[in-house]
Amino acid sequence: KCVLSLPQLIVDSTFNGGYEDKNSLCDVCIINDNSIEVSVLKKVLQKEYVDVRMINASDYNLLKDIKYDYLFVNYDENKNNILNDEISNVIYLVDDDIVLNEKKTIKKPVRKTDILDLIKKDNNNVIKEIYCPDVRMLAVDDNKLNLVVLKGFLKKTGASIDSCASGDEALRFTEKNEYDIIFLDHMMPGMDGVETFKKIKAQNSINSTKPILVVTANAVDGARDFYIEQGFTDYISKPIDSDYLNMCLFKYLPKDKIKEKKEE
Repeated sequence: KCVLSLPQLIVDSTFNGGYEDKNSLCDVCIINDNSIEVSVLKKVLQKEYVDVRMINASDYNLLKDIKYDYLFVNYDENKNNILNDEISNVIYLVDDDIVLNEKKTIKKPVRKTDILDLIKKDNNNVIKEIYCPDVRMLAVDDNKLNLVVLKGFLKKTGASIDSCASGDEALRFTEKNEYDIIFLDHMMPGMDGVETFKKIKAQNSINSTKPILVVTANAVDGARDFYIEQGFTDYISKPIDSDYLNMCLFKYLPKDKIKEKKEE
């Protein structure tokens, strides 16, 4: 992972993600004078696993000295100044009728899936399989089948996994044990996931500061924003996408506890 550090060009150097202790999967720079497009692109990136910084790069010659993972450039504003091949990992944001041969492009309007597919493809070896034997996880779901599926994905990491079927049981686990990450179903009888989450936070135990992700079949528009507003670290929709789950593990687990298995 590259770290961007060029104070004389950085307009906004503040990390913009929703969870300060995350391990960002990549760092990006954005060159785009369209404030609306910039706002949309930043929102998409920041909701995932990407550290976003805006730069003022009117002098393209300086870009070769910047370290980053991706550079997003609005083609409309820069079509007369296509970056030379010395500037690597450039992604052009283009209108639907634009074709740039041998250049990486994303069609506008930018969609989250386009960015996810791009980064998943480029980082396939990193996120395909994560090994973290020193990690302890808690999985909570009242549906036995759902719990089996989630545990099946998590067991591939080599982590120690505790599981239970209710919010009350989850609170007993979090009172006695320390976890590196917690996965909570939302729609559970009795104490649901949101109430369980708030009670874990109120315990004032070490787990109240750990990443807690909601895992839910609630995938309607605005669902993710709702859970983030409740305070959850992140949102995973059912059925679970194993690549996305691995990205979340990479994003939120302590970096020193992750060993990345690369396919041979």
